[in-house]
Amino acid sequence: MNDKLFITTFTDPMMGLSYESMPTFRKLETHFGDKIVFNTKMAGLVKNVYDLVDYNDLKLYGKKVALNKYKAKLAEIYLQEERIAHLPIIMNNFRLFDEEHTSSLPLNRAYKAVELLDKTKSEQFLYNLRYSTVVETNPTTHTDELVKVAVKTGLPKDQFLKAYESKKSQEALDKDFEIFKILNINTLPTYLLQYKDQAALITSLAKYEDFIQVINKLTKKEIRGKRTKPTVQNIYDFIKKHPVISSNEMIEAFRLKDNDELLGIIAPLVNKSKISFKKVKSSYFIEKNNES
Repeated sequence: MNDKLFITTFTDPMMGLSYESMPTFRKLETHFGDKIVFNTKMAGLVKNVYDLVDYNDLKLYGKKVALNKYKAKLAEIYLQEERIAHLPIIMNNFRLFDEEHTSSLPLNRAYKAVELLDKTKSEQFLYNLRYSTVVETNPTTHTDELVKVAVKTGLPKDQFLKAYESKKSQEALDKDFEIFKILNINTLPTYLLQYKDQAALITSLAKYEDFIQVINKLTKKEIRGKRTKPTVQNIYDFIKKHPVISSNEMIEAFRLKDNDELLGIIAPLVNKSKISFKKVKSSYFIEKNNES
């Protein structure tokens, strides 16, 4: 593995910035293939939402009013982040936090539980969890919603619950937090790039060109990327790796012009019922159909 470049993302499943960075990561994935190994570490963005609400609102009007005002501000932040890559974000009826569910830590722990159960499914679980949170606006701080996402990702309900509630998932989460602390990271998302005995950090939002600049410097151009041709087979193989994916990600990954070009290429897959898609705002989400 010494010839691999490792990119570790420190984030939280609720982070809009990480969600909007997915087109960049899809492009890295298609251009570098197995030369890059992607990892994700949890950083626990919101330990207690009441630490973030306006103190005067909390003092004068109580928890419910203060929380509702904060959620409105958070919705505005999400919609501003939507402009980065135009992955659709829905903020009508945003329900991530309530008076009994005041932390994003359940989402973090759920990711670690899936990682313990089946690491090959952890990134798809994370994607599905983000989709459930910011597209379907489900209250994913609730255990039953986390279970639904796990089942959608192909994990048995009982196995997920057992892993989620186990000491091992909390220990794994604490280990992520410790690494986060050791690296003295104070901005999310942050990316740790490692190649042989070299390492570098990229903080906050980064474009594809930013990654290329650091990759070239870190590897002395020993690792180079190249475009993957947008053939029907290549695109279908990519969809099989990512059974739910937005058109924005596909366009960036295969350097296509727009939705029309993508829809034209994938038309045979739709006609053969290999995939289905639905429009959300100006984007499409493509989903691989189960084989009959």
